Amino acid sequence: MNSYVCQSCGMPMPDEALYGTDKENNKVTEYCKYCYEDGAFTQPELTLGEMIEVCVPIMVKEGMEEQAARTMMQSYLPNLKRWSSPGDGEDGEGERKHAQPDYFVEKAEIHLMGIAARTTNANELSASAEAQIPKLWERFWQESVLENIPGRSGAAVQVGSEGSTDGNANTNANADANTNGNTNADTNGNAIFGCYTDYENGAFGEYTILLGASVSSLANIPEGMAVTTLPAARYAVFTTAKGPMNKVVIEAWQAIWQWSAAVTDLERTFTGDFELYDERSSNPEDAQVDIYIAVQSQDKK
Repeated sequence: MNSYVCQSCGMPMPDEALYGTDKENNKVTEYCKYCYEDGAFTQPELTLGEMIEVCVPIMVKEGMEEQAARTMMQSYLPNLKRWSSPGDGEDGEGERKHAQPDYFVEKAEIHLMGIAARTTNANELSASAEAQIPKLWERFWQESVLENIPGRSGAAVQVGSEGSTDGNANTNANADANTNGNTNADTNGNAIFGCYTDYENGAFGEYTILLGASVSSLANIPEGMAVTTLPAARYAVFTTAKGPMNKVVIEAWQAIWQWSAAVTDLERTFTGDFELYDERSSNPEDAQVDIYIAVQSQDKK
């Protein structure tokens, strides 16, 4: 069964019973039945702000703090098709373009070691006291975590110490893996990983972030370190623009949210995604980062 996201309210639609309908009462995969029926929006005059206020109480009922839910919806919903500004990034036929992966690559399993924390996108976007990622980066540098990871090969790249924050929101499923990108940086011990695993509910729930490096073995784990193994996977790779590290990474994640909400032939697997910081990140004011998103074809689900 394919899994889609409503391009109006952002609700996941794992079941066809949730799909909206067109004028002929055929199922449509772009919108849910609560937002779209008989070929029209059920509340055509609803504004983006009003939709946010509709969604927030639902998320609060599911256990999210109100302000965190509102902050997340304010960042997520504008990327969906219904709310994307017409004329901005449209192609010649009026269809809105979305950010595309720079390339695809297949990778074997990757063992990672570093320090970790549990968080949510809502906490990180609201910049509240609950935000864990900035504190984790601060600890990463203060405790020289990279230098204390056993089993790395090669010398550490000096990456700018300001760190990153996850903004963590149609492509061709038959695109061949492109090996011209920076695909080997994670195998020589010279790169820092910002890895996102153990997702509770995709982009909406809790996940674990691990800052560290790839290692050859998980046999020797120093006290205070965490480990994870990313399974073999196909990745859509997004390369950020060059600029201030925090800014370009957040902007890239927002583009990824938009892409993943709009794509129809691929889906995120949430088995583990990661940011790769290599020598291009040595200057935090002029950095470039690769973001790897684990994906699979819809027909493989």
